[in-house]
Amino acid sequence: MELASLVLSNGPVVFTGVLEDLQAYGRRRGIVRLADIIGKAADAALPYGALPVISRSAYPWERYVKSGA
Repeated sequence: MELASLVLSNGPVVFTGVLEDLQAYGRRRGIVRLADIIGKAADAALPYGALPVISRSAYPWERYVKSGA
């Protein structure tokens, strides 16, 4: 759920819970500072050209596309 939705439904007090959950996550993972995890997913991502090719006979969205269009 987005933070904006949480704030609208529960008020600003929701940030206390979010921060507590984030601190608990950090303790479990050995993360001391947020700066230690910011950008990690982007750094680990592969460029498009390095992604493996997946052979398919059809794609799931093709059932929604009219043939001959």
